[in-house]
Amino acid sequence: MRIGLVVDSSCDLPQAFIGQHGIVILPITVEVDGRAIVDTRDEDTTRQFCREHLAARRDARTVPCSQAQVQELILTRLVRDFDYVFCITIASSRSPIHDNAQRAVAEAILHHKAARQQAGHTTPFAMRVVDSENAFAGEGLIAAVAAQRIAQGAGMIAIRDELRALIPQVHAYMLPRDLQYLRMRAHARGDRSVSWMRAALGNALDIKPLVKGYRNQTFPCAKLRNFDSGAERLFNYAARHVQNGLLAPVLTVCYAGELKDLFSLPGYSHLAMTCAKHGVQLLSSMMSMSGAANVGDGALGLAFADVEHEFDG
Repeated sequence: MRIGLVVDSSCDLPQAFIGQHGIVILPITVEVDGRAIVDTRDEDTTRQFCREHLAARRDARTVPCSQAQVQELILTRLVRDFDYVFCITIASSRSPIHDNAQRAVAEAILHHKAARQQAGHTTPFAMRVVDSENAFAGEGLIAAVAAQRIAQGAGMIAIRDELRALIPQVHAYMLPRDLQYLRMRAHARGDRSVSWMRAALGNALDIKPLVKGYRNQTFPCAKLRNFDSGAERLFNYAARHVQNGLLAPVLTVCYAGELKDLFSLPGYSHLAMTCAKHGVQLLSSMMSMSGAANVGDGALGLAFADVEHEFDG
């Protein structure tokens, strides 16, 4: 059975990893200054977006892939290239992409036989839409595990069951650099959790909220003084969990900006060495355009899988 993997473009993984595993991207559109930019996770396009639009604090908004877009991808490519597909989406609580994909699958299954027969396939086709219950690095972690298990030759049922067990154990963190931008984007989405006053005070006092994504919820879990020292605390916290043993040997990191700036953050090299020592694959990538458009320039994301716990960094 040829098993395929589809993710939306907010899923943060290195471009090389995506290419190596043949992961198919559902593009999200970013609208800025009256211009629509399609996010396909191309690093050069993302770099240009961060340099020209994000750093200048231009207001950007994301447009999720529609049911029609997903349905077209299924009928023109997926039914021809695969027998079974896992489609992993950003948390259903954050975006309609999951619901759009589910509706697209239900509709496409009714009309896929002709396209499949034209490709010379007589066996059935099926597609499962998986709610990652997370975003950015969190979704990336889940997709990375799925891609590795597909590459290892695991069966569809085994992968399905492993993802079902893994998703509730993924702890994803996001540390913003620019609270005013974060507040502006949250306000545009109707999220009043980051008030103007708190954002202003946070910037003035250089206090950053550490935001956690977990089981389809997003909430602040700590207040960290100074972005660089906050990043170091987050990296050291993750390194301790790596030393104690994770539920999956993968850790994902994303950064809204150049990777060289991520690598130079205090604590990153210690985390990288700890992962290498304990056999954990560290996957670091530029944050997607769609992710960066919502959390701002220089934001840091990190995710790993472990038992339920509180942030103690």
